Amino acid sequence: MPTIGIKMPFRPAVHRQSSPGPKSVQRLPPTSKDNRNGTNRSRSFDEARKGVRFTGYDGMFEVRFLVEEAALGSAITQNSSEAAYLNAFDAARSAIQEAASRAYQHRRGNNFTLTAADFR
Repeated sequence: MPTIGIKMPFRPAVHRQSSPGPKSVQRLPPTSKDNRNGTNRSRSFDEARKGVRFTGYDGMFEVRFLVEEAALGSAITQNSSEAAYLNAFDAARSAIQEAASRAYQHRRGNNFTLTAADFR
């Protein structure tokens, strides 16, 4: 069963240093506990779509998700700030990642929109 969201494999950051000879690749150490256990905590507010975007991975494949405003719950109102959207996402992160995993299992793809119906 593929996993999405916080259950994805860890992919360390790579820093390339230029040198006169062959390029050397240096793996940077994880900077937080989240990176050490393979999670991807990044998310961003999409003002045009009024939702929060995040990315998951199935092996080497990137899967993009948008969580619609209605799916973020009653904490979000018409005049909510970007911070309110991101805070609502963080508060429901585990439920969001479970819904993302279910959506991905039903229909493989690389772009999903999660609606309130996906959380029932």
